[in-house]
Amino acid sequence: MWISDGSEIFYVLQFNSDYYKMRSKFIKSQFIFFVLFAAFLLHNKTAAQNLESLTFYSSYSTAITSQLFGGFDKMAVYRAEGYGGGAEFSFLVYDKFYLNLNGGYTHYTINQDSALVQWHWLFWDRRYRSRVQADLASDSTLAATITPVQSMAVIPLMLTLNYKFQLTENLFITPYAGGGILFYTRSLFINEYWQKYFGQVDYTFGYSFRNFANDKKGNPVAINGGVDITYKLSDIFRIQTKFNYLHVIKTEGSMGYDDFPYHSALNFNLGITFMY
Repeated sequence: MWISDGSEIFYVLQFNSDYYKMRSKFIKSQFIFFVLFAAFLLHNKTAAQNLESLTFYSSYSTAITSQLFGGFDKMAVYRAEGYGGGAEFSFLVYDKFYLNLNGGYTHYTINQDSALVQWHWLFWDRRYRSRVQADLASDSTLAATITPVQSMAVIPLMLTLNYKFQLTENLFITPYAGGGILFYTRSLFINEYWQKYFGQVDYTFGYSFRNFANDKKGNPVAINGGVDITYKLSDIFRIQTKFNYLHVIKTEGSMGYDDFPYHSALNFNLGITFMY
């Protein structure tokens, strides 16, 4: 499509249909798996009898990219923030002990030093980078801005052991710890903005497009621990806030650990609970 502002014309090309279809397929497959597993639990007589509550929540996650908690930057990633949501099933095990099954979706925006170098994209490393450099060197009227954009979709499936304290009639505090699997797809594309100046007519022609790298995927194992605070609104509804620390278990060379962009993260949830 053409967009004009009177002095420049931008030609926008987006070769992203296959990319978004692949990402959508991944997200749908993991979501369907979680829904089917949840349906199995609900239809299982023993699990259904022990089900205490179902919580739907929104979430915010930020990677730890400093020396906090003994962490350090992985792959020169200096920022990774994500927003998402999910659902959590809570099953009574014994007295005040509960097993919680948690699944959801989080979309991260990632900032990384030397992102193209760190990605090891063969097309860029062996062919395209030298072509860009050669074109710019051979034509002084040509200019280009190359900007890498990186994101990650994560579907966590976590199981935790919880112990519930009742502080007042309506206020509950529940520490918990557990672990699970992080199914992820990490993506990178470069925004290319090119300009060519025609001096004879004092005119600049510009166009931009996206160039997509191959995705990186995996399912590393993680452990987490934290606390949730729940306030009882009625016999059916409760409000829940949750904080936890997550650490990815080191499994170099397997499960996609090497391409996962951080070691640890802090997560915050806000949700509404339906008592079963």
